Amino acid sequence: MSRLLNYRRVLILASQMCLFAMSYYGSFLLRFDFHPDASYQSLFARTLPLVVAVELLVFYAFGLLRGWWRYAGMCDALDICEASFTGTVFLYWLFEFALKVDPFPRSVFAINLLLTVLLVGGTRFAVRAYTESVRSDAPQLITLI
Repeated sequence: MSRLLNYRRVLILASQMCLFAMSYYGSFLLRFDFHPDASYQSLFARTLPLVVAVELLVFYAFGLLRGWWRYAGMCDALDICEASFTGTVFLYWLFEFALKVDPFPRSVFAINLLLTVLLVGGTRFAVRAYTESVRSDAPQLITLI
């Protein structure tokens, strides 16, 4: 376990990348009732690296790629919502006006926003819930012995 702590930053970065990719993939699946056609699968594959990169940069700018997840609180939840919204607005502008990705289903942006908040926020609060349960169990074990 202590070896993993040496690579904490890499693990946090990798986990965030996976969560962003999962939420983006989930948004395509939900938008197309779990059966996107080949053209939309290709669109997803072409845009995935850009979406993950933008989300990482935005979350970095909001200071959400550092810190202790076991101390996640309401401020973190608000920051996650703000960062997700900022990333969504930037991606919409990028795809719609700068890159002119056509046709891009705009509902994917809204679904991705919600899934990103749920996955990233849920993961952090799950880590906090786990660490609090471990901490609260420790004194009880001592009193039993």
